[in-house]
Amino acid sequence: MSANLDTKSSHVAEEQVVEYLHENPDFFSSHPDILAKMKLHHESGKAVSLIERQVSSLREQNIKLEKKLAELLENARVNDRLFNLTRRTINGLIEAEDLSDLADILYYHVKEEFGVPHAKLIIFSDNQTVDNVSNVALDHAKEKLGNYYDASRPECGRFNSALKVFLFGEEHASSVGSIAISILRDGGEPLGLLAIGHTDGEYFRSGSDTLFLSHLSEVLNRLIHKFV
Repeated sequence: MSANLDTKSSHVAEEQVVEYLHENPDFFSSHPDILAKMKLHHESGKAVSLIERQVSSLREQNIKLEKKLAELLENARVNDRLFNLTRRTINGLIEAEDLSDLADILYYHVKEEFGVPHAKLIIFSDNQTVDNVSNVALDHAKEKLGNYYDASRPECGRFNSALKVFLFGEEHASSVGSIAISILRDGGEPLGLLAIGHTDGEYFRSGSDTLFLSHLSEVLNRLIHKFV
């Protein structure tokens, strides 16, 4: 009984569609996206007609283009979000009154705005300046950082346990999965570094786009120079 009702309901719905299309012959002109997804078979025996093959190929191309457009729109949304977060962070840093204030503002934005749980500002100096900024002798920094010390752009990756401890301390090192390191420079001379770490080992991957981190580092270069 239920099957009969379903069949009748389907038949009525089909008749309504046919009737509507008869009354609105320009429907598909106004809705080409629906037409592109329709499957129209041509009677040509077992062989697939040239028209049907062309239509199938165009439909596949259309699907690929739609996916590509969706990816581009998503990337645009992500970049727009990062731009706004970076702008707010920089505006906050500019208002800092001293090095301690600068570090507090930086840590807040990295953790609360960007959602990255670990952040550390390190100054290459023998003298301890403020509690929330680490000071490391230049020679010690060179030893611990290795090739990263001379990096001209931010570096991302998992990194080894020793480097995690150096950057974030024993207490937090085990919870850091991946890291982004940016060497801060006064001209060409290393001044210190900014390290940010995420629990997700894939969050900061080698080859990741670091454009916004580079912009943030450039601002820190100028501001830190005023306080040390």
